[in-house]
Amino acid sequence: MKTTGKIFIAVAVCGCLNIACYAAEPDKLNKADEIYTDGQAAGSGGIAVPCNFKTQIDDQAILDFKQGTIEFRLKLNAASRVPESEWKGQSRRMFFYCGPLRPDHPRMNNFNCLSIFQEKQWGNLVFSIANNDYKCRQVSVGSAENWKAGEWHHVAAVWNLDVNGKTMMKIFIDGRLSSAEVIEWDKPNDAALPVTPVDFDAQLGAMNSGEYPADAVFDDLRISTQPLYNADFKPEPGKTMNTDGVAFDFNNSLDGKYRLKGKTGIIQAQTGILMKK
Repeated sequence: MKTTGKIFIAVAVCGCLNIACYAAEPDKLNKADEIYTDGQAAGSGGIAVPCNFKTQIDDQAILDFKQGTIEFRLKLNAASRVPESEWKGQSRRMFFYCGPLRPDHPRMNNFNCLSIFQEKQWGNLVFSIANNDYKCRQVSVGSAENWKAGEWHHVAAVWNLDVNGKTMMKIFIDGRLSSAEVIEWDKPNDAALPVTPVDFDAQLGAMNSGEYPADAVFDDLRISTQPLYNADFKPEPGKTMNTDGVAFDFNNSLDGKYRLKGKTGIIQAQTGILMKK
């Protein structure tokens, strides 16, 4: 696969993932064996570096902050909980982020954004959506605190921010409903949350600033414009999309298959960090 421009390679150092930027010939640095690795299922692939992709196709969104589902498989390169002495200033692992580029606030996820991340201190998994008035709804999961390095897990975040005036947000871990009550920052609040249409690129494996690298391998990323799960389910490898959205298999390819308003096609992710383009 050929790419142009700056190349970003993830290098594991002391249990952390450092995003290094190289301005050089792409074919010498962006090799398949630096990007892809084995996925969870036999014969499948996964992506070992951060990547980003468009969420708008012909002015139509494949990611909607109002409602939807984001699911993926991931394998951490370190245990969930990490001593503070090993954080190197990075207290979180950002698995998925979609929001504006904020050079002055490269670690903030409190304005017009959707984020799925893990706190290194406790190992809890958090799913959060904030609007352009700095109000948010979020849920968290404590059952991810004992994940071990090299273990595969399936994560599904499901939401609808206005169900008869209430917010529905859920996290499923390995197909089991695992999240606690809906809160706003640190207080219970499940009232509906108004949001504006999404017009941002999505970042997998870090924030779009490069902060909070995930230090993980990802497989089977699926984004749907519909809430797909209400009860426990069995995650399906290579699941076919039957709703509007996009599916990335990462089988030696950055192609994502989308379905939107009766149309189907391919969008391509790019390795690297949005802010460093």
